[in-house]
Amino acid sequence: MKTVYVFVVLFLILAVSGFAQEPADSILASYQRRFIRANLGEKANVLSDAKNDDRAGEFIGPLYESALRFALDNSALFRDDSDISNLVQLSLAGIREQRYAPSAETLWQAFRVFPDNGTKIDILNTLAAVDSGPAERLNGLLEEQNGFFKSGLAPNYPVLRALVSILGNAGDELSYAALFEALLLPYNGDLLLDIENALTSLGTARGDLGTFLIKTVLSGPLPEKEAAFRFGLRQNIGTEEKAALAEAALETAGGYSGERGKELRSLAARIIRELKWIHALPLVVKYFYFAERAYQSDPGGSGNKAELLEAIQCLASMESVDAAVVLSLNLNLANSRMEFSGDYDADITIALIQALGGLRYKASYDSLNYVGFLSYPEDVKNSAREALKRLDW
Repeated sequence: MKTVYVFVVLFLILAVSGFAQEPADSILASYQRRFIRANLGEKANVLSDAKNDDRAGEFIGPLYESALRFALDNSALFRDDSDISNLVQLSLAGIREQRYAPSAETLWQAFRVFPDNGTKIDILNTLAAVDSGPAERLNGLLEEQNGFFKSGLAPNYPVLRALVSILGNAGDELSYAALFEALLLPYNGDLLLDIENALTSLGTARGDLGTFLIKTVLSGPLPEKEAAFRFGLRQNIGTEEKAALAEAALETAGGYSGERGKELRSLAARIIRELKWIHALPLVVKYFYFAERAYQSDPGGSGNKAELLEAIQCLASMESVDAAVVLSLNLNLANSRMEFSGDYDADITIALIQALGGLRYKASYDSLNYVGFLSYPEDVKNSAREALKRLDW
């Protein structure tokens, strides 16, 4: 009987305490009524009292949003009022602290309405903290600002710098495009540096910056290809990523015949040469024949000879039998032209000879040895003799 009695008493105590627990909605409604009745200067005190309530965690988020909504709805009446400004700051700080996600729409509306940069930046930081999908809309906001700048409107640099910083920390894969678009615009130097840092930070966090840059190099217009390639080279990326970026640049730049295309191809070839990236051999062979055809069709064309010399050096860096075969065949053609027409280019001939000497491929012996029987000048013949000494037997 005693056991039953104790059980009943405990049940009644728990039941009474449960029924006595005031619902959180009622507490929220009570504070909202107090907030509405309070004069402008006292509204902040209501928020302070609510924050100190033992059950604040159950209702305080919606209360902060209500306070922000009040300031938003009355912004035209109290545009420069210090009490409204204080109320907005308290509301934003509270929403951030509580990470109250349902306030996202109200925050976006507030960003559009409140004109001062300090509040706008505060709102952006709050959005980054509470919005479940902030990157998509923040990306859109940066794209919008880029569009305004393109149309001739003056940029809002404080807001842009805050936005760029947030995307560098909380961006997604689509943030690369928005940030990279901004990087190509003639913003001031400080903002452009911030954009570079944001791209680097985002890439470090996500690990896929290289993928974006390669995609841009392959599919973007020429100015974007150049910018993406050069930006990638400035990053602290590994050998494979750098080589992949250079391969993409060399491959795509073959479709451009102007000076900018040549510059992009030459830069890409130089990186591949410096890395001695043997995986790019098929592409380098293709590049060599591309440069050779361009030179043969227009020997005096701007940059054609320089590009062919770069292609020869790049091919020589592959340290491959296949590379030596290609270069030997080309030296045979040069020898034939010299033998039957007396036509030759000393720089290109010597470059071919030195490349074969560096590759040490013994099957190049006949091509190199035949140089000595032709009417080349002594500097060309001397290069051939030195290359012959370097062949492996």
